[in-house]
Amino acid sequence: MISYLKQNPVVASFLVGGAAVVIATVVAVAVIISGGEKESTPPANQQANVVTTTEGPFITLETPPSTVDVGIAAPLRIRVEDSQGISSVSVTLGDEVVWRPEVLEGQKTIYTTYPWIPEATGEFSFVVNAESVDGRSASEGFAVTSGCCPPEGNVNLGYTVQPGDDPVSIAAQLGVCFNELLVANPGLAKIQPGDILTIPYHPKDEGEEEFNPDECGDAPDGFFDDPAIQEIVQQVAESEATNGPQPYRSSRIPVETVDITRGFGCAEYYTGYRGTNCPDNMPWFHTGIDFSIRQGSPITTVDGGTVTHAGPDTTSNADCSTTRGSQPPHNGYGRHVRIQLGDYMFLYGHLSGLNTAEGREYDGPGWIIGYAGSTGCSTGSHLHLEVRLDNKPIDPATYINAE
Repeated sequence: MISYLKQNPVVASFLVGGAAVVIATVVAVAVIISGGEKESTPPANQQANVVTTTEGPFITLETPPSTVDVGIAAPLRIRVEDSQGISSVSVTLGDEVVWRPEVLEGQKTIYTTYPWIPEATGEFSFVVNAESVDGRSASEGFAVTSGCCPPEGNVNLGYTVQPGDDPVSIAAQLGVCFNELLVANPGLAKIQPGDILTIPYHPKDEGEEEFNPDECGDAPDGFFDDPAIQEIVQQVAESEATNGPQPYRSSRIPVETVDITRGFGCAEYYTGYRGTNCPDNMPWFHTGIDFSIRQGSPITTVDGGTVTHAGPDTTSNADCSTTRGSQPPHNGYGRHVRIQLGDYMFLYGHLSGLNTAEGREYDGPGWIIGYAGSTGCSTGSHLHLEVRLDNKPIDPATYINAE
């Protein structure tokens, strides 16, 4: 993994999966009608931020639902990528634009879900349209066939968990409130790809308004601490009882899977900070490295030191309560940890839960200090890692790779 960081300090990748809603008596067909050329993978020694292309944007429909029924949400997952940046994305059904996700300035990868609810049987032809910041465009068509008919009365549907899923987004995509999903699936915090969830389905009364996930409220406080996170805590406690206190892993890398979605330094895409010495074509500055990581995954220390902060961000006035994907507390780094080691300070941002407290001392890398999340100004589960020397940000990869 360390060699990976040396070769690819700013590699941008985000692996996610599709979704499947299942009713045993109905079968649906989803067919890709047209596709674009695939962008070849650059050599291992070629950094992603210097790759240019005259093709794209690249559009992927990720595993369309295998069953579509009238009146039941059929989430269509779409991924769009462009190395130069994306200016717009839209989904059309016939001549009508039915979905237009928000695109942030400089965004290079968009992963969006159109929560389509078919209103009739038949074959429906969709087109995904994307345009890059420099004017290139692409379209991808696909067809979905819906069957008849929705169940009468309240029934339970099945949903197969996909890589990258989290319970909050599953509930929103399938038209149920989170607490309702939790009641039907008591082990919701432990879900893994391939698990099948029970989805409560309620027929919509005539004149009833469309489902609005914003009216459901947030996930219960501490949900991601129990039981999945506590299961990890219990494993660590049992190990310590037998072998004494031991780090969770030996590496300086703070996550189990290296999947870097945003690197350190000047960038052409928006980061929230303008760089003092950044060129005009890359005016934004990112103060750390972002690792895409599954919600609830353990985050470990890069090195030792003393915890100087463990809790919500009390210094930022950046309110992100309306940002899609942000979890409470909706402010700055969200729930985060700062550890001081001499002139170095390590910051671990956007955590869902903590496993440390101010004053706790660590003697090296690999100790669990918290669990990945999307608290604060964040649009999806990830770890924002900063390394500061004399309170000035340096590239975390430099420290991680140091002998």
